[in-house]
Amino acid sequence: MCIELLNNIEKLGNTDFAIGFYRNYYFPIISDVFYVLTDSDHKSGFILQSSLLSKLIELVETNKINQPIYPLNNAPEGTSNSIYVKQFLGNMLINAFPHLNQDQISSFLNALTSSYKSNVKFKGILRDFFVQVKEYGGDPTDYLFAEDRESELIEKHKQEKQKALLVGGLVKPSEMED
Repeated sequence: MCIELLNNIEKLGNTDFAIGFYRNYYFPIISDVFYVLTDSDHKSGFILQSSLLSKLIELVETNKINQPIYPLNNAPEGTSNSIYVKQFLGNMLINAFPHLNQDQISSFLNALTSSYKSNVKFKGILRDFFVQVKEYGGDPTDYLFAEDRESELIEKHKQEKQKALLVGGLVKPSEMED
């Protein structure tokens, strides 16, 4: 739903309304997405959360938001939204995970912001980072892969059923499609 909202705001272009929306809601949304992704109580929705994060990064990396969305006194004049977002995320992550060093966070953010175009690569970078974070904290990371495992299992069952349909009598008539 939030992705749809962002897509609709993006269609407005750089109108006063769109820029006002980004100034008021971009940073709270991106902060909340990272909070949900790193909170061990929120185990579902990794794919949707990563898509939302990817969309937020795309908006600043492609300069679709071409006016500053950060408070003007928080950065030197002429600072791009892309640079400010990386600094914002870096500070947020270093405060949330003090056991990580600045280099780890910088390389994570550089990899993340350069891979927003590839959903698979983007999710992989996010997963790797969260596994790294969770290893220190001792939280399980199984939920990061649950949706992928479920879709693989569904695909495997479909393939097995297709094979069984080729041999008469292996599939009950009630399980056959018309």
